Amino acid sequence: MEPCWDLQSVLAPPFRAELPEYILDFGYVTPGDIHTHIVKITNTEHYPASFHADGYNYILYNTGCSVCLDRVKLLPCCETKTCEVRFDPQSASLPLGKVDVVLPIKVDKHLPTSEHEKLLEEMKCVPCVFEVLPSAGSLAPGEQCHVQVCFSPMEEKCYRGELQVQICQSSQRLQVPVLGRGLEPRLEFSPEELELGPLLPQSHGEEGTAVAKTPCEVYSLEFDQQHLAEEQLLRTLEDDNSRNSLLLPPCASGEKLTVEAQGRGIKTKVDVVDPPGKVVKLGNLCIGQTVKKIVTIANNSAAPLTFKLRVTSTMPELQEAGVLCLKPSKELKLKPRGDTCKVEVTFSRKRCIQPFTAEVLLECRGLVRSLFVVRGSCQGSLVSLDQDHLSFGAMVQQSYKCQCVVMRNAGDTGVRFMWDMESFKPDFSISPVKGYISPGMDVPFVVTFRPSKLSQAVQYEGLRCFIQGSEPLRLTLTGSCVGVPDTKEVLLLQ
Repeated sequence: MEPCWDLQSVLAPPFRAELPEYILDFGYVTPGDIHTHIVKITNTEHYPASFHADGYNYILYNTGCSVCLDRVKLLPCCETKTCEVRFDPQSASLPLGKVDVVLPIKVDKHLPTSEHEKLLEEMKCVPCVFEVLPSAGSLAPGEQCHVQVCFSPMEEKCYRGELQVQICQSSQRLQVPVLGRGLEPRLEFSPEELELGPLLPQSHGEEGTAVAKTPCEVYSLEFDQQHLAEEQLLRTLEDDNSRNSLLLPPCASGEKLTVEAQGRGIKTKVDVVDPPGKVVKLGNLCIGQTVKKIVTIANNSAAPLTFKLRVTSTMPELQEAGVLCLKPSKELKLKPRGDTCKVEVTFSRKRCIQPFTAEVLLECRGLVRSLFVVRGSCQGSLVSLDQDHLSFGAMVQQSYKCQCVVMRNAGDTGVRFMWDMESFKPDFSISPVKGYISPGMDVPFVVTFRPSKLSQAVQYEGLRCFIQGSEPLRLTLTGSCVGVPDTKEVLLLQ
């Protein structure tokens, strides 16, 4: 447990000082034990000082800490005052764990009259660096006003002060502490040194960025694009040893200057860390399924690398959008010597596709090379109805009418099917009710409408046909039932 005593000094104007934080650590205290410490307070200033802790009994209530500290007035220079601090965790029923208590102590300095007047004179000579705008005004009840504080430092140092707000017809004064720091004009670069590593063959060069920070406005030719373009050739010369001079080799009149360029070519080395063997196996998917695989790529070159990945295949099915995708699809940047990144391979298919092998290519600075291959397939049944709605029109009660609907399997595996016959009753029926459909096979169904009672609208929606391993197919049937029309006979009398 570690009670913390924060000794802050609050001085009457014109002095205001802050003492550092003092920490009194009781260490680990077992409940039932009482630890005490003697704290010594010494006046190290040249003038008498007074200090007191207001309301310390209230602050330390139920914290397990207690202190006997009376108000001390005019403590002479180099004199010491002691007080006893006790910590009893059981008296406050404290839980186990760390305990922090902050006790503020106010300190007042008492300057001689001559020193006080001297300080006032010095303060009058100090220019005002803080200004309040507006400096005066009036506020109606409930009204607000935004006040701006302007800071104009005269030299590089820290400024501290207080803004006093006086309220008319009131003894209340509001004090706003203000802090500021003045800085001399300077220019700082971050980083101070740019390190451009080795480059790959046929590269377009390397660029670095340095951020210039300054508290004032600075103009430099180093940021003038026209100036940089004109000086680009001179800066590439080996003998450009300073900003203001250029050393050129001696040459005869009319002889051309030669520029010697040096460099080192390195080999591009990008490897697949996972999976091993540079083969990503997606497996055999069912129609409608989606599979994702993560591939880890490492740049083992001695230079940074920027590249893109793309999938290539001769199968038209894989070239459709959303079937075989790589993520991220934008440019990738890897640092040299082992920096890695992860690439997500996603395969999603709505129709069957034969086993395939696709190649993932790496494109870097106009060069293309194979990085890894992807293998997979999508097999299953693809069953559908040639129409999902049949309309039988108006039928006379107790009569019937038949229509045909065809089921097709465009997949490469056969499946079983079964209609929900209870949902057809009592006005409709279908045949066959269940069966097996092979790949590429068509199965015709006969739907019979036999209305059982008069109705202007007979409608059966979403009649289900259950398919093995797939979502059920749905069929909607509509019709109406009318009565037998009255017949009239004409009798001829002779």
